[in-house]
Amino acid sequence: MEKIQNIAIVGRGAIGVIYGSLLMKKMGYKHVAFLCDAKRKARYEKQDVLFNGQPMHFQYITQGDDFYPDLIIVATKYVKIKQTIEEIRPFVHESTVIISTMNGIKSEDDLRESFGRYHVIRTIAQKMSSVYHNNQVTAHPLGELVIGAEDRNDLANLARLEEVFDYAEIPYLLSTDIKRDAYSKLMINCGVNQTCAAYHLTYGDLQKEGKYRDMVIATMREVAKVAAFEDIRLTEEDITAWMKALDAVDPQGMPSMAQDVLENRPTEIGLFAGMIVPLAHKYKVKVPYNENFLAMLGN
Repeated sequence: MEKIQNIAIVGRGAIGVIYGSLLMKKMGYKHVAFLCDAKRKARYEKQDVLFNGQPMHFQYITQGDDFYPDLIIVATKYVKIKQTIEEIRPFVHESTVIISTMNGIKSEDDLRESFGRYHVIRTIAQKMSSVYHNNQVTAHPLGELVIGAEDRNDLANLARLEEVFDYAEIPYLLSTDIKRDAYSKLMINCGVNQTCAAYHLTYGDLQKEGKYRDMVIATMREVAKVAAFEDIRLTEEDITAWMKALDAVDPQGMPSMAQDVLENRPTEIGLFAGMIVPLAHKYKVKVPYNENFLAMLGN
């Protein structure tokens, strides 16, 4: 089994900086690099980004540079998926593993369509509270990655990921049903991200009893109803566990979707209500909360 020694990260947002920092700390500057275009490379190299108050001097690479990643972490927004695929294409070799920290459940399918089924291990980034503002990333807590095999052919690359995550002390969980866990994460994203984005709320606003917390739970229940028609069973126990996780994050934080609304950037509504509403119509399931969010946040 070939060890993962060199890692490229696409997307120097909050999640990219979190994992770039953790990986560089253990693996060293030469083995971790952010992949970007020449214009961004020149800008990034002029000023280090701060991570929890500490300057991070990262390596930056662009197409044509001599760097051969064994692992590529895609940490961009889904709106950039097509551009990202073309950026990483020259760096993908026979044994490269690709993981995506994007929200939703669609990015792995897009990556597999471009690079083959077994380069891509389905991954979930969850339970972090992070903010990127003025070249500074703050993250409390750091959260965790969830990884898992969808069939036996994923097992070798999954083992490679476990080895490097253990070495670099990356918080992660090994899932026994990664597709279900991905739908579960989609459920909390639909509830929390959309509510915060639509009404300009922080996590703290959802940690208090009231209409917005009730809205989160009702939206999650709609997703669970739709998921059942996709042979994914999500339960009230799942909702309770997610609400407990929500109550543990920084009350001053907010999901990236809410930050996008405040900064007048395109949102990822297409990954959330934009996916659930058409499925609900297909299966004749009523999803009024998701329909409302789609109307409010549709780009």
